[in-house]
Amino acid sequence: EQHEKLRSRMEKVDELIKEAESCIAALEADSDWEEWEADCSDGPAEGESTGKGNAPAECISQRASLCRELAGLEAENEQILVQMDQLKEKEKSCRELVEAYDFTEWEITEWSEQQAVFSFLYDAVELTVVFGPPVDGDDFGEDPSRQIVSLNFESLLDEEKAPPSSCLVQRLIFQFIESQGCWQEKCPTLYYLSQVLHEVSLVVSRCKVLGEEIEFLERWGGKFNLLKTEVVDT
Repeated sequence: EQHEKLRSRMEKVDELIKEAESCIAALEADSDWEEWEADCSDGPAEGESTGKGNAPAECISQRASLCRELAGLEAENEQILVQMDQLKEKEKSCRELVEAYDFTEWEITEWSEQQAVFSFLYDAVELTVVFGPPVDGDDFGEDPSRQIVSLNFESLLDEEKAPPSSCLVQRLIFQFIESQGCWQEKCPTLYYLSQVLHEVSLVVSRCKVLGEEIEFLERWGGKFNLLKTEVVDT
């Protein structure tokens, strides 16, 4: 929004600059101006009226005023450009911050009138949300006040084939899920579903990073004189 305001202001400044330059060009091309310059060089003839002398004086005054206005507009234009550069840098920093703290770990695999299914951690964890009857007037079934009948988490990880680090991550995630008690009480309507997805995503993200670190140590620990990596009491 701020970018749009600055851009609109710059366009207005450019229009004023063009208008000022056009006025100056018109003044310089004015016939009275040329006659006045000729009169000044030749000098007024004896008895000749100098009634046109006021016109060049007015032109000079207008030209000086336009020059001052043009200088002010150019300075304002430079200031706006500096502000736009600062806003671009701020926008870049904000984008980097958002990307660094983006903990969205879920994907929608199904959304129907009856239920929605979300997957986490490379489809290793699945959340099924069963909806209640649609609210009157809600043609798309997305009214925030629509009730949620149940939320069910399921592990889809094949622990016999998965590496130990993945099994550890899975156990930690489900320890958190079970510690929260009844999820349907935490999320009675669609309004609270986004918060549930965010909370689970935070835990999944942190556990995933832990699993990646453990896997790295198991694979490359020998280079750091680590002969064995073991996790206990989980």
